[in-house]
Amino acid sequence: MKPAVARHWQTRHFFEGIAVLLIIVLATFSLWPSYVGHSTKSLDGGKLDYRGRIAAEKFDGQGSLRINNQDRYTGQFVDGRFSGTGTFVSHQGWQYRGEFKAGKMVGTGKMIENHQIIATLKNGELIEK
Repeated sequence: MKPAVARHWQTRHFFEGIAVLLIIVLATFSLWPSYVGHSTKSLDGGKLDYRGRIAAEKFDGQGSLRINNQDRYTGQFVDGRFSGTGTFVSHQGWQYRGEFKAGKMVGTGKMIENHQIIATLKNGELIEK
C-alpha cells in the first residue's frame, strides 16, 4: 500500500473510533438516571416554592409547596401532583386534611377553620356540615 493511502486509512480509522466513543458516551449520559433526592425549587418566577423529594424532575414523595398567595400544601406527591395524605392550607384561614389522588380530593377529608371541623367531604363533595 502506498504511504499516502496508508495515512488516509489510519486517519479515517482514528476519526471513526472517536465518533464511536463519542456516541457511546452520549448514549450513556442520556440513559443515566435523573436526580432523586431532596431539593428546594422555586418555579414561575418565585410564585411557587417547593421543598421535598424530587424524582425524574417532578415532585415525588413527601414535600411542601407554597404558592405566592400564601396557600400551601404539605404531604405526599406522585408524578408532580398531590397524591396521598396531605393538608392544604388556604390563605383565607381554612384547611383541608385528607387524601388526594392525581391532584384531586379522594376519600373522606375534613375542612377545618379555627381548629374546629366545619365540614366533612367525600371525594371533594360535602357530606356533613
